[in-house]
Amino acid sequence: MFGPRRHLVISYRQRAALAHLVVEADKVVPTDSLIHSIWGETPPPTARGQVRACVSELRRSLNDLGVRTELIATERDGYRLRADQCSIDARMFEREVAEAMRFAHQEALDQALHRIASALEHWKVPAYPGVESAIVRAHAAKLERTLLNALEARTEWEMKLGLHQELVDELTEQAEQQPWHDNPRLRLLATLRRAGTRPETPRRT
Repeated sequence: MFGPRRHLVISYRQRAALAHLVVEADKVVPTDSLIHSIWGETPPPTARGQVRACVSELRRSLNDLGVRTELIATERDGYRLRADQCSIDARMFEREVAEAMRFAHQEALDQALHRIASALEHWKVPAYPGVESAIVRAHAAKLERTLLNALEARTEWEMKLGLHQELVDELTEQAEQQPWHDNPRLRLLATLRRAGTRPETPRRT
């Protein structure tokens, strides 16, 4: 979101507030919603004042990175992250996956693969780490589902284009790294069969 090699070191409260603002970019997020994202059901009596201080500290931290302070606008009883002032990785990821799917529907698989590769460059794992807010976790889960769908679609397109060996190498690595997850293992077996190679079930630890 803030460019390459630019890392924002902030407190948990600031991370929770920023994550919520990013999820609802260009929408006014009421102060009460930010309070719930930060403290859940047990906010302190001074929560509203702490949110104001939190946003001020966040603006200062962003300013230290050279990010315009206008990024977070103060609205009536809330705050709004201005998407026109920044690039949001999650939005770019979702947009490029959608564009890849459109190319695939037009049978333009080379273009679809190119777009998927570009989308994956914007993927950050995990999404919104350490933030427990329900709205933020729901968006993170949505992004992860989009990622799985994108990876499965990419596998299908590469198989259609005859890129079997590249797939075998990639899926073998995924199956070894995620032995508890059936998707890479099953896709690897299907790819091996289509490639005319005798499949061997990857070991599960």
